[in-house]
Amino acid sequence: MTLDELGKAIYDNFISEIDKQDKIASGTLKLSTFYEVEINGGHYIIYMNMPAYWKYVEYGRQPGKWPPRKPIEDWIRVKPLVPTTAKGKVPTTEQLAFLIQRKIGTKGIPGTPILKNALANSEPDINEFLKTLKDEITNIIKQI
Repeated sequence: MTLDELGKAIYDNFISEIDKQDKIASGTLKLSTFYEVEINGGHYIIYMNMPAYWKYVEYGRQPGKWPPRKPIEDWIRVKPLVPTTAKGKVPTTEQLAFLIQRKIGTKGIPGTPILKNALANSEPDINEFLKTLKDEITNIIKQI
């Protein structure tokens, strides 16, 4: 297994985990994530490039500071949310965003370990890559 194949396997597991955890609103996390591989100074590096908000999906958000309202409004627009009050009123997007923003600011939100699960699911691929690497090093040493 090559480093690129390992990167692709981890990426595929990440995308699969997004689907499995049903963490698709606008699709930005899924569509904007990509991987790159690099060998630099003897270091094997796989970069997972994701939108900055991935960490809130992965780790959640602690109560305290209120999150920004615009991303919440954008999320409301792409989700099929139509909540009503006890009197049957439908809040505006701005009103609903304020309520969600306040709730997150005071209570926080739990994370969904998408990347953690994807890496755990990639363990066989990681082990296969390490075995291939070990075999290649052994072959080079035998040729010396």
